[in-house]
Amino acid sequence: MKTGTYRTDENGVILTVNTDFKRMLGYPERTVFQGKNLGELPIFKRYPRHDIKSAVRHFHQIQGIPVMLLSKDGQEISFIEDVRMIMDTGQQDVVYESRFRYNPGACDVILPDDAGDIRDPWGTVPREYRSTQ
Repeated sequence: MKTGTYRTDENGVILTVNTDFKRMLGYPERTVFQGKNLGELPIFKRYPRHDIKSAVRHFHQIQGIPVMLLSKDGQEISFIEDVRMIMDTGQQDVVYESRFRYNPGACDVILPDDAGDIRDPWGTVPREYRSTQ
């Protein structure tokens, strides 16, 4: 299953974006998002950044947030987002890492057999402890 990933700084400036994120939203690989602010991009027009950022600041990680992003051609696409806060070693800079996958409850997506446990987006739970439901 494709997982779109990006990282931003505290102010919402995009630091990195993976190729799957671009493809899922209909953008060519060469599209540059780094250095742009989330609030300035049409993709995130309906994205509740303030609410998500507040929750992540409090809990450090949240999973399973239904969000709507806009594709390059303006179509609304429903995703499930997982967000975590990463502190640098000096505890000075905060980075937010977001992972997106299609929301199978909101669109016709067939999950492959090897999709894994979508409740463990970072692969931190050993396979023997993952839910099989």
